[in-house]
Amino acid sequence: MRLPELKITRTGLFILVVLFILTFSALWIRVLPLLTLNTDILNIVAMDDPMYNLRQTEQMLAHFPQYAWFEAMTLFPTGQAIPWGPLFIWLSSAMCIITGASTRSEIIEVSLWLPPILGALMVPAMFVLVRKAWDWKAGIFAAGLIAV
Repeated sequence: MRLPELKITRTGLFILVVLFILTFSALWIRVLPLLTLNTDILNIVAMDDPMYNLRQTEQMLAHFPQYAWFEAMTLFPTGQAIPWGPLFIWLSSAMCIITGASTRSEIIEVSLWLPPILGALMVPAMFVLVRKAWDWKAGIFAAGLIAV
């Protein structure tokens, strides 16, 4: 079986280069604050939602890939069935398992990389979506807007 030859045009090469630059810059501007953290990493995430996500990630790491669909700590004193999906928690737990993060600070360090990575992956996804609806120029424009 022979694969067809790849025909790379100037426009295609231009699109690839621009998408690579936009994706890298989107990742860079989202990772830059992460690289300048102080030594106490818990200070950066010690708010309500990040701590809740951390607790859910720790629960899922203990029982991977099971997700706790009931949360006893919300809606005190009765608890609450969780109405949102487990994708973010599952992805951060999978990243922690892949990297071997097991302590709380390691879990935080690994999980803090997930939003910048997902933000950078939005650039080519937005390009493909808008290119399907309009054309490649509008796709590049949309990718540039979502990058910043």
